[in-house]
Parts: sequence; C-alpha cells; structure tokens
Amino acid sequence: MITNIIIKHNNLLNSNNIQEIAELKDLSYGTLDLFNCINYFETNDKTILFDKNNIGRGIELFINNDNIEFSLNLPSSIYEIKLLYSLIKNILIKLNANEFYKDNKLSNISNIEKYIDEDINNSINALQMINEKVEKNRFYTLVNAVNPIDLSIKEMKEINYDLKSFGKLINNLQSVDAIYTTPQLLNLNDLDTTIAIYVLIENTNSIIPNKVFNLSVDKKTIKNFYVLLSGIHFIRFEEFINNVELKYYDYNHSIIKLSRSKIDCLINNLEIDISAN
Repeated sequence: MITNIIIKHNNLLNSNNIQEIAELKDLSYGTLDLFNCINYFETNDKTILFDKNNIGRGIELFINNDNIEFSLNLPSSIYEIKLLYSLIKNILIKLNANEFYKDNKLSNISNIEKYIDEDINNSINALQMINEKVEKNRFYTLVNAVNPIDLSIKEMKEINYDLKSFGKLINNLQSVDAIYTTPQLLNLNDLDTTIAIYVLIENTNSIIPNKVFNLSVDKKTIKNFYVLLSGIHFIRFEEFINNVELKYYDYNHSIIKLSRSKIDCLINNLEIDISAN
C-alpha cells in the first residue's frame, strides 16, 4: 500500500535540488542498495528522505523537469505521515502553488489534514494485513529508510495494531548502535567462482543473519558464505554462527560483538583456506 504525491514545478527545480528539499525539514537522505540498506548522501531516481531522530519507512523522492514526486509505503508512523505532508506544504509555499496530485487525482493544499487521517487509517489496515502474513509465513520483511526489519509474532504483539508502537519499534531497531552487515561479493578468479563474505570488526556491534540463503546476482547463484575476521581470516558462515553468542535483533537477525580474544579463538579453531574449498 503506497501513498503517492506529485507536485508540478514547471522547471523551477532540477534533480540537483534533492538536498535543498531535504534541508527544508533537516532530513537525511540516501539510496537503498541491493539489500535495501541505506547509502547515505547518494541520490538516484529513488532517493530516500528520513529524519535521523525518528527513523521510519523513508519518503521516496524523485524529481524531473516537470514533477516532484513523493511516495510513502504504508504502514508508516504517524510522525512520518505528518512529516510528508508538512514537507509538501512547505514546497507548495516555496513554489507559490496550492495544487498537487494525490494518487493521480488533482487536489488542493486545503485537503492535507484529510489525507493525513486517511493515511493513518490505511496504515492501521496495513498493519492488519502484515499480521495476517506473519501468522501464515512466520515473518514479514519490512523495507525501511535505513535497513530492513523482519517482523515476527514477537514484534507484532509489541505493536498490537498501534501506529505509535509501530513507529517506536522501527525507529528503535534502525537506531541501534550497530552496523547492519550485508554480504560483499569476492571473485576467486583461480577457481572461477564467487563467494559472499560478511566483514566483522573487533569490538563493534554488528547485525548479522542467523542463517544465510543462496544469492542470485548477475545471473550467478552464490552458495558459499564466509565471515572475514581481521581482514585476512576466513571462516565458513555456518561454523562461525554455531560458535558465537548472539543477541536477538529481529526474526532473522542477531547482534554480535567480538572481542580480540574471541576473534583469536575463532581464527585458531575455524579458519580455512578459501582457495582450497
């Protein structure tokens, strides 16, 4: 479920004005990578705006010669819904305009409060749909501003169909003092194969998956996953995950922090030569 807003700007803005729009509300911005994690301060045809002090789903922004287009995935937090329409109002004032398109229908600035209420109600309905999917499939992956979150029954009970609780949860999880690690691809030319590696840093909180699944990248299927420690030491992911202590993050992910002594122990007992595997 998506709410879509288009503002006609008649060539008054260009694609380089993304930063200017973000500054209207002191927002951070970036783009999502292959794994739906933020690349800060990058822009493309789907730039994500968000408040670093209250991180939500993220507001998608696209600018061309004629239009400024915003999209917001629902459910979203009450805060972020109001943020979207406050931003729209600021831009309309800046352009000395009153009209915009809401879901392809021409509308007026006077309807903004009505649309806020509609998006809040639609978000509550969307939470119900997510809950049904979680009950059926055990978890639901929510794409957000900074990193995805895999919601389970645990999280849905915490939310309890309440948008304030939903907003608090997704902000707290995206604000955790930890690096959301994603696999980096490494080509082993001598073996004509590609492996995926998770790079972990000493004494640094990292969010890692509990289990890895085959990746399909550029028509290649990646089946071999490793953890890289101290920049040069490789350990098979499955063996690594079975020999470390993990703290719950979401349904499919945990937080880990490795001391120097633990890293040395893992290297001594589990390191492999990837050229021979």
